Amino acid sequence: MYNLTAVRDPYQMVQRHLLDSLVLCRWLPEVSTAAEAQSVDVADIGSGAGLPVLPLAIVRPDLSFASIESNGKKTRFQYQALLELDIGNVQIENHRVQDVSLQSAFVTSRAFTAPVEFLQIAQTLCRGQAQVAVMLAHSDTLPDPLPTGFSLQELVPVDIPGNSAPRHIAMCRWMR
Repeated sequence: MYNLTAVRDPYQMVQRHLLDSLVLCRWLPEVSTAAEAQSVDVADIGSGAGLPVLPLAIVRPDLSFASIESNGKKTRFQYQALLELDIGNVQIENHRVQDVSLQSAFVTSRAFTAPVEFLQIAQTLCRGQAQVAVMLAHSDTLPDPLPTGFSLQELVPVDIPGNSAPRHIAMCRWMR
């Protein structure tokens, strides 16, 4: 048995992982625009056990997703989940994000690194005027000013049922 997250209570897993992942649905691309081989609609950096990428791929089978995770134990779990759940719209990149050469219209991460570093790394994956979702925990703040090339579209408080921890999502636009 693998310990992929610190949460053990199934009720907390739903709140802290599943619902927290699905909150991004409102910002996902309306239609797929990933026509090229090295292009996806949604890229998730540091996916860990597949969050938020796997829940999002289940609810949006019309979009293409990339899970970028360097930890082999975690990507093996994701491959097994794809197989058992018959999910066909996720490609798993078992590499450091710096070694990935794909482009995406939407880039996100739940807990990869601090917001300023995340934005700097995310820009390498941005295609066109990509959206970047910065998921902010209670202690995170968005850098001011944002790194060059980014603009803040909206900062939205997130209310997860059963979870009182304050969360925000900063939707940023990459404009290069």
